Amino acid sequence: MDIDTITEDDRQKLRGLKVPLPRKEEDRLLVLRQCNLLDTQADESFDRFTTLCARIFKMPIVLVSLVDADRQWFKSRFGLAAPQTHRDYAFCAYTILEETPRVMVVPDAQLDARFKANPLVIGAPFIRFYGGASIIVQGQKVGTLCLIDSTPRFNFSADDEATLIHIADTIATMMEERRRMRLDQYLNGVQMHQSLLTLLAQPLHELARASDEARHHLEQAKVAAQTRGLRCDEMAAVRRDADDLQRCTERVSLFLDVSLRFVTRAITLPAAHELTPGFASPQACQSTALLPLCVDRWLQTVSDLVARPSRAAARSSSASPSAPRDIPCSTNLFAYDQTPLFTHPD
Repeated sequence: MDIDTITEDDRQKLRGLKVPLPRKEEDRLLVLRQCNLLDTQADESFDRFTTLCARIFKMPIVLVSLVDADRQWFKSRFGLAAPQTHRDYAFCAYTILEETPRVMVVPDAQLDARFKANPLVIGAPFIRFYGGASIIVQGQKVGTLCLIDSTPRFNFSADDEATLIHIADTIATMMEERRRMRLDQYLNGVQMHQSLLTLLAQPLHELARASDEARHHLEQAKVAAQTRGLRCDEMAAVRRDADDLQRCTERVSLFLDVSLRFVTRAITLPAAHELTPGFASPQACQSTALLPLCVDRWLQTVSDLVARPSRAAARSSSASPSAPRDIPCSTNLFAYDQTPLFTHPD
């Protein structure tokens, strides 16, 4: 799952739901996914709050529910084995609506028209009481802290609601901290990218310049070879060297261009101090991760890209008609794989 974009598959799932949706559902989903909690392992820091709520409110089931496109997934669960349920059956799908108060209380689900036919009411876990406080991150109700009982309860007080809100806000603060930590990791990656590019800019430009010079020498060598009567296979080797060198030069230029464009795009993001929708696409993160590998590969090939072609060109330009065999009949100066060195950020 792409954690920073809403896909057409997500939109199709949303269109297929029977429950009402928040007016800014896509924005809500983006904030939820930027928290990077969906489908993660159990976490004691969350489990501590569900256990605490079970003791305070004497509830058999307590959940930290995150409402995704077509499901509610439980980051923490007390008294329930199921890790998730369909969103159409989720009481929390109503808790996250804008018009719903901060705490939604259903004293007896069998008396509520929205839920009396719900499979989770007429079947296990046989929900009768539900009390859920929305978890709000960046102004979006990304989930709930909810209490569930198989017995109706009509005595859930205003003090109980205030306590539930307080605990839900503590969970929201934890989620926001993790969200900001993820942003910091991304920005650190951008800064590393900038530093490496600053360090490598001059050597890479020198490499491009030297490659152009070597290509010029090979062009001269081809002219000299034509006038000195070299064999066809020797001429073909020189041409291959020139063509490979041209491709290599183009790859150097592409690497520089894509690298600089990525950094420019990263450091000019709006509201850089906050996470924004699409703030760190998988392609951009992959580019950052690949940079050290790119650097290593370029450093390993510098000598072959510059020194060896220049020597071959020099040998070809100095060859005499009586000694055409001084030029290698076959060369493999550019024996590197042709996989892309860098993933384009767009």
